[in-house]
Amino acid sequence: SDFVSHPRGKSSDGLQLFQLNQLHLGRTQFFVPESELRRVMAQHILDGDFSYVQQEAMEQVEAGAGALDVSAMIPGSKEAKLLPAIVQHVQAVVDVPLCISASTPAALRNALDVYEGRALVNALPADHVTLAAFLPIVAEYDTACAIMCSDDNGIPSDVGPRVAIAEK
Repeated sequence: SDFVSHPRGKSSDGLQLFQLNQLHLGRTQFFVPESELRRVMAQHILDGDFSYVQQEAMEQVEAGAGALDVSAMIPGSKEAKLLPAIVQHVQAVVDVPLCISASTPAALRNALDVYEGRALVNALPADHVTLAAFLPIVAEYDTACAIMCSDDNGIPSDVGPRVAIAEK
């Protein structure tokens, strides 16, 4: 199978469109909402089956991905337990850097404990409370870090407000 991401957008009536992935199976082409792919992958992970994640990781690297974003933010799951398992299973089959997205300091610490190499911590919110919890871990593990320039209203669409958030 081959997945090709299509950018999110809004229709002319202002409704948010799902991000779609193009799935090729033989000569047949399907468009699958990203939310459905995530649901299927999440169910495999919750069932303790990481082969689906490993297969997706290998396919993305074979298609040219130079790094992979990994997360375990599955509603109702134990992210602090699942994220390190995902990291280990993905690193077992591909040799590209991982960008780790975690919603709790415990999940981040556990993932970095098992990570082989220097990780990139991805998508930390720019608010002071969150940064105060995560940055000591980032510093302890000497990881690179990407911080989202967002606030209580989300990510601004214009550059000026993003810069203002980053400067806070």
